[in-house]
Amino acid sequence: MVKENLKQRIWIPALVTVGLIVLYPIYLMIQFDLWCDQKLTYEMIQRGYERFLAVSGMNMHTGIVAVVAGLICAVAGFEYLHSKKKLDCYHSLPVKRGQIYWQHVWAGLLSFIVPLILAVFLAICVGASHGYFSFHFVKLGLLNIVGYSVLFLLVYGVSLLAMMLTGRVLVGILGSCVLLVYMPALMQMFKGYESVFFKTCAAEYAKAGGIFKVLENYGSPLSWWVNVADRNRNGESVLVLLIGGLTVGILLLILNYWIYHRRPTEAAGHSMAFSMAARVIQYFIEIPLVLIMGLIGHEMVIKHQNIWWVISMVVGLVIIHGVIEVIYYADFRKFFRHLGHLGISAVVVAVICVIYKADLIGYDRYLPAQDKLESLDVSSESLTGSYHVHLTKQGDLVTFENHTDSESDYLKLDAGDRMYDLIENTINNLDEKTSENEEIQIQVRYCLKNGKKVYRSYSVMQEALKEAAQTIPKTGQLKEALYPQLEEKSKYVTDIGYENGVYYTVYSQGEIAMKTGQEKNKLLSLLAQDVQEADSSVFEEEPIGVLNVSYSNIISTMFSSDGYGNEALLIYPGFSRTCEYLKELGIEPKDELKLSQIEQINIYQWDEENQEEMETYTNQEDIKKLLPRLKLANTWTAWLDVRDLSRNVEIVLKDKAGSEQNIRYGYYLVPEE
Repeated sequence: MVKENLKQRIWIPALVTVGLIVLYPIYLMIQFDLWCDQKLTYEMIQRGYERFLAVSGMNMHTGIVAVVAGLICAVAGFEYLHSKKKLDCYHSLPVKRGQIYWQHVWAGLLSFIVPLILAVFLAICVGASHGYFSFHFVKLGLLNIVGYSVLFLLVYGVSLLAMMLTGRVLVGILGSCVLLVYMPALMQMFKGYESVFFKTCAAEYAKAGGIFKVLENYGSPLSWWVNVADRNRNGESVLVLLIGGLTVGILLLILNYWIYHRRPTEAAGHSMAFSMAARVIQYFIEIPLVLIMGLIGHEMVIKHQNIWWVISMVVGLVIIHGVIEVIYYADFRKFFRHLGHLGISAVVVAVICVIYKADLIGYDRYLPAQDKLESLDVSSESLTGSYHVHLTKQGDLVTFENHTDSESDYLKLDAGDRMYDLIENTINNLDEKTSENEEIQIQVRYCLKNGKKVYRSYSVMQEALKEAAQTIPKTGQLKEALYPQLEEKSKYVTDIGYENGVYYTVYSQGEIAMKTGQEKNKLLSLLAQDVQEADSSVFEEEPIGVLNVSYSNIISTMFSSDGYGNEALLIYPGFSRTCEYLKELGIEPKDELKLSQIEQINIYQWDEENQEEMETYTNQEDIKKLLPRLKLANTWTAWLDVRDLSRNVEIVLKDKAGSEQNIRYGYYLVPEE
């Protein structure tokens, strides 16, 4: 009977086979030709071939095929459940219902797995024909087959569940799509509400924990697959995830088998197979969609956001409830049916909104007791105008990731540090209105003694932050946070620029400004020596410039945008080796602006309606008063300066012969004393 099922739906394995043949052997042949045209080395091509066969590699389009095939196989294999005539025909056969179910399941599984095995086998043959064949590649191919087969199984199982719970094909397809994206969308909705209504939310820094982490990462076949791909890309083992996915897939098939036996025959032709489940499912779909509609309405406008938030939810609730009722009854006249259920949804939505709007869970007021804190950590990028990347190596694959994702970005402070008092005071005054121009955002991580980590983001007054940050230069991790992995990253440098009011190109792959390309490493090596020998007094001085460095790894850039990285490093007067070397290159480390050089100063400011206003100063007396207040934006450090963040400064110099730039950007003003 499995063979008969495959014959009836031969178009499915045929289309899957064609798609996978294109994505594997044909695409691989094209890639080999491209790699050869680029004159890549044998090792680089081998790395490319490995990435192609890996489950996280270049051939991720197979994941799309697996998802679509899983949905189609489930719908095509069990659409007879939604037709009374076909259902009566199947159940009249002298075959047990359980046997019918499993034969359809096997037909669906074979429709994808057999073409996948064929396509991977042909891809390995293509690699062998180019001189790349070993058990290593066979193992990668087998892992590829297992990974995508488990993904297909999960999507197939979820889509089967939707088909079992519904009575119409179209509703079954819609149900499948909802189940596939429901949990990731729900978690994103909660994150959206946190970021909008909780003032201290650090959504871009915080990592979900506990049950939320499980639901976010593994609540859908799609999010599960993203985690498998990420772990494999990072060189971590995915065996546990594959076994877990396989187990869940088998359990889904067993659950569907149980529902199949209890599914009433008369459910065919009705939107939902089980009336009791229909209402529960309606609430689980209706309430999140209404909340999402409200969030969209809130974020679409700048003014009167709360009003549009409520209007969007009211309109969304009526429309979404009506659409679901129409789908359930296949009758537009039922749009306003079951208004009582609409009322229940409205009450639940209102309760959730009040929880977020009034912060009934105390999210913003959260502050661990000092005796429960292992350390209070502050992101270094919150305290300076610099930014960094973190280098990660897996064999010859090198990636440059956002430094805020790494442990070394955080400065570990004692629980009794003045920063704790600053945060406590900020929390106590959250409801007080202050000027945004006087505030700055800091990212904080609470490391509790029980091992838990909690992330928060606070808007603090610059003056208060300056006072609390006086101990930062003496912090042991400051060097590691501001100058991470200099020696390691020096070999991957592609561009170096120095900025001190004037921008200088120190080294560029396209246009070499140094004597030789090898000297690109020297500057970072000298900087690393200066940083290592520097004491806290060096960092208590004002930085004189910023070193902008770009990195890339040619092998990594073939497969990922993470093969590139950029960072800005503060240069201090106490970095003697670095400053001397810049002078050798004809660059004055500190640019001293003189009154006689300046023709005019333009100050740009934005009003409450985001309209730009410009003030121009040409009088020498006015310029003389402004000159001591000018600071380079990128050299800001929290323990030294308080700056007027509402205004940007542009300096126009008098026309002079030579290479001096006529207009200089990137300055801020410090407040008048």
